[in-house]
Amino acid sequence: MMESIGILRQKLELLLRRHRALKKKLAAARALVASREEEQAALRLRLAKCEEQSLALQIGHALPDAESRAHARARLDAVIADIDKMLSSLP
Repeated sequence: MMESIGILRQKLELLLRRHRALKKKLAAARALVASREEEQAALRLRLAKCEEQSLALQIGHALPDAESRAHARARLDAVIADIDKMLSSLP
């Protein structure tokens, strides 16, 4: 009887050691996941900024001089004014 209690105690101690080791691994894994999520968020932010810069460059190449930008702006203002007139005429 005492021998079986000793064996059970050894098994319990082994299980407790494994449990503590697994808790440490879990904490490390959670920390790793948190750091990866932060890194991923930072990379998403950098990607968004790069996309904005790329779009700005594309717009700059599409309308290279001030005269063409002014002409495009005038056309856009005219379209907006037409839309405003249509909206104001709606009941």
